[in-house]
Amino acid sequence: MLRQRYGMFAALLLVFSFFGTALAGPRQLGAGGFGDRGRGAEGFDRFLAEDITTLLYNAALFREPEAAGLRYYVRILTSGGYRALTDVVAPGFGNSPEFQNVVLSRHSAEEVVENLYYYLLNRFPSQGESDFYVRMIFRGRGADAVVAIVRSPEFFSLHLRDRVIH
Repeated sequence: MLRQRYGMFAALLLVFSFFGTALAGPRQLGAGGFGDRGRGAEGFDRFLAEDITTLLYNAALFREPEAAGLRYYVRILTSGGYRALTDVVAPGFGNSPEFQNVVLSRHSAEEVVENLYYYLLNRFPSQGESDFYVRMIFRGRGADAVVAIVRSPEFFSLHLRDRVIH
């Protein structure tokens, strides 16, 4: 009887250790807001990387991604995950010559902020939010605006929480 129980316990322990994170649920939120979920070296899966890249193209550049650009950013996101998104990809869009020279010359700062919110947060900004990011763009800090929105808990909740490794 003891042997059978021990065998069952070992089997349950093995199953739990294999599926542990799924059974235990998401990690507790730390001081940084999200624990380590999706922030380490683990990358996003290809589908998430494509979705995030397409969102950023639409939000920051007002267009769909071209094939080469999509492949480039998907490769970065599948290898670097959340850290690559916030440290490389999002600033890359905001600092790109296309954003700085084309988008900002064709669209007002208010339109840019509305587009960022519409695509990245699925809503329009409040007046205070709009004013804050418009001032950022006028001060030449468009990349900081893109990064701040991508780093927001709202963006994480909408696009990453249920799709990154827990």
